[in-house]
Amino acid sequence: MRIAYIYTALTTLGGVDRVLTIKANYLADVLGHEVYIITDSQAGRPPVFPLSERVHHIDLQTDFDEQYHHGILCRYMVYRRLMRQYRRRLEQALCNIRPDVVSCTLGREMDFLMDIHDGSCKIGESHIAKAYCRNLHLMEARGGLYKLVARLWRARLERAVKRLDALVVLTQRDADSWASVRPATVIHNPCTIEPRGISDVRQSKTVVAVGRMSEQKALDRLVRAWKPIVQHNPDWQLCIYGEGEKQAELEQLIAELELGQSCHLCGTTSDVASVYAGAAIYAMTSRFEGFPLVLIEAMSCGLPVVSMDCPTGAREIVTNGHNGLLVPDGDIAAMSAALQQLIDSPELRQQLAEGALSSARGRFGMEPVMHQWEQLFDGLKLHRGATTSAPRCSNTCSVLQQPLHRGAANPTPQC
Repeated sequence: MRIAYIYTALTTLGGVDRVLTIKANYLADVLGHEVYIITDSQAGRPPVFPLSERVHHIDLQTDFDEQYHHGILCRYMVYRRLMRQYRRRLEQALCNIRPDVVSCTLGREMDFLMDIHDGSCKIGESHIAKAYCRNLHLMEARGGLYKLVARLWRARLERAVKRLDALVVLTQRDADSWASVRPATVIHNPCTIEPRGISDVRQSKTVVAVGRMSEQKALDRLVRAWKPIVQHNPDWQLCIYGEGEKQAELEQLIAELELGQSCHLCGTTSDVASVYAGAAIYAMTSRFEGFPLVLIEAMSCGLPVVSMDCPTGAREIVTNGHNGLLVPDGDIAAMSAALQQLIDSPELRQQLAEGALSSARGRFGMEPVMHQWEQLFDGLKLHRGATTSAPRCSNTCSVLQQPLHRGAANPTPQC
């Protein structure tokens, strides 16, 4: 089967980049499919996570960052020009590849994807809760004209989603939120790391968190929850890995709460498995998620987790009392109490660690998750073959006929 993924650029350490790369590699290397990843703004940068030599990478060299160098009126005109260029190049790429299945992450291509007649089945993958798609909630929060524009864009996205052949979401909670638009298939993300060892949760005295220092991850909640912990357990440490726009604010908060001796901002790491393996507890206080991979990663290394019940994902990963503890969303006092409960009981930490390992190796294992994806692809292809013949595509582009591998720079398409 020929499968094409559409994504803006494989340039961040985020979960979507990691999951997309892992899935593409598995489909190509293990299941033997012909897999393409089509980006628009890779700009010659290598993928952050290594792509298999069997995965074809095409970059369309459409620099959407260009729009940000202009004022708001000119920016709109530049964006429209870039979108016309992007549509033309993407359509030519798909018509050259002739994939059986095309999958996107509900990005800007949703404006026209279903009007590209390349004969493929079109799938949308939502990697964030519906309410937070495209960060429209931030525009709505500004009120006035911004709120109106955000609502118009949200309605436009929903109309486009209705036209897809399938919508895949990460949690049942998110599927329920899409129910008024269309039915959704739930497929969890798989565990994406290889454990470097199982944590000695009885002996370690480290609580760890991994994520962007952003409004979404709400690490300020975790820092505030840590204040009463360290007052009673001065020998325990909180280590936060990541970077982002909220780093200065977190540093200031740590100083104000006088936590500098026990709360540490450790920057990014290329060996997160070793970080998990050296800890006793994983903590998450996000305001919202799609499907928090960090929880599964930590569980795969034998870590019990303490998580706020944010929308969405935490509730479908953490079974309270089996592989971790789940506390009410935004309840900092409950977060402190749950962390203290685990700190006080090495036996409970060990019990939850065993449940965490069982969860990571079972429901979230690579093989069962990818089997679900292959079943979906097969079903869509069978249905499409039974109901329609692939229309003939008249667009061609010689530059795009030979996709490049592993992020090598494309010559500029002359289309």
